[in-house]
Amino acid sequence: MPNMLEVPKSPDFVRFHADFGQRFIVTVDTEEEFDWSKPFDRSGHGLSHVPRLGKFQQFCEGCGIVPVYLIDFPVASDPLTVEVLGEAISAGRAEV
Repeated sequence: MPNMLEVPKSPDFVRFHADFGQRFIVTVDTEEEFDWSKPFDRSGHGLSHVPRLGKFQQFCEGCGIVPVYLIDFPVASDPLTVEVLGEAISAGRAEV
């Protein structure tokens, strides 16, 4: 049985055509903010970082990157998230 910790042998390497280019996925873990030192509270979170996602999205677009945002419920249900990322997601310049 193959061991995933062992480096693959040369015959197992995948070869792509030179024009294939470099491929990667940029994922952005986007969650609500909360104080880890306090007890859990459903309403005790913040989303002050959401407006700054717009600047990051612009950076990604300038580099030709289509980021994948991994968001949780507080971020997904916040109207500001739609305002900041909605157009990019609708246009296919970002994914959720």
